Amino acid sequence: MLEEYQRHQLLPGRELDELAKAFVCYVDKMVQIYASSSPPVKSVFVDVSLMDWTTDVFLQATTETYWGRSMWGLAPDLIGSFQKWEQTTWKYVFQIPCILSKDMYEAREELIAAFTAYFGQAKTTRADANYFVTTSEQELRDIAFNDNDVGKVHMLQYWAIKGNAHKVTFWMFAYMLHDHQLLERIREEVAPGVVNGTLNVPYLTEQCPKLESLGLEVLRLKMSSSLMRYVNKPTVVGGKVLANGHNVMVPYRQFHLDEDVWGRTASAFDPDRSLNDKQLSRSSSFRPFGGGQHLWPGRFLA
Repeated sequence: MLEEYQRHQLLPGRELDELAKAFVCYVDKMVQIYASSSPPVKSVFVDVSLMDWTTDVFLQATTETYWGRSMWGLAPDLIGSFQKWEQTTWKYVFQIPCILSKDMYEAREELIAAFTAYFGQAKTTRADANYFVTTSEQELRDIAFNDNDVGKVHMLQYWAIKGNAHKVTFWMFAYMLHDHQLLERIREEVAPGVVNGTLNVPYLTEQCPKLESLGLEVLRLKMSSSLMRYVNKPTVVGGKVLANGHNVMVPYRQFHLDEDVWGRTASAFDPDRSLNDKQLSRSSSFRPFGGGQHLWPGRFLA
């Protein structure tokens, strides 16, 4: 049921519209905060890590638009714990023994503790949580899950929800800062999307094909998911026998570099690739969000 609630939250509709508006407004607020904290003297510059900045802004925005503001009082270093978890999750995926994965387990326990404390609060204290959080909690409470049980479930949901939004943003900025002409083209296109300091979200999401093409190219080259399947009987693939009882991981990245689909420049970055051929983004070889029943509903928010 949690998957259905997440789909309801993230597929087109009222819940997604409210989430997207809150998310974009929060990001805009964070940008203004960073801008206002800049040195007043023009000759003074401050070095800011682009990766740290995008991570900080987007992780904070996701946390607050889903779980609300009360989380910060319970776990002020939640972002740091998540970053430690994200850097070590490969140990979780590949089931590395505990003795070699202490950093991963520590990060996981910190996150679980934060969510356990969150769900231990009175609901009135966290009334600003969104549809998915409140509905999924009620479903879990109905089957007698305690605070810790609910915290563990939401810790994994937190991991899944955060996904790669901050990484996509980092790479989009990185490519624009590296290519001044690309930066100016995008600036010119998105300019009507900000009127008197107010964001026009429908314009930015529906009438900016150059920005969309840039994002799709970043997704193709820098972000790709993997397909995980359980082998329930001996299966022959490419002359090799996959034994029963094992998991098989199939990375989608090979699809994204297939020259038969993307042309001879498949391994190169081309921000206009999807602009010049609009069918590419609908190709079965383009799977940055997974596929089939595991297709990530958050693709619409992205």
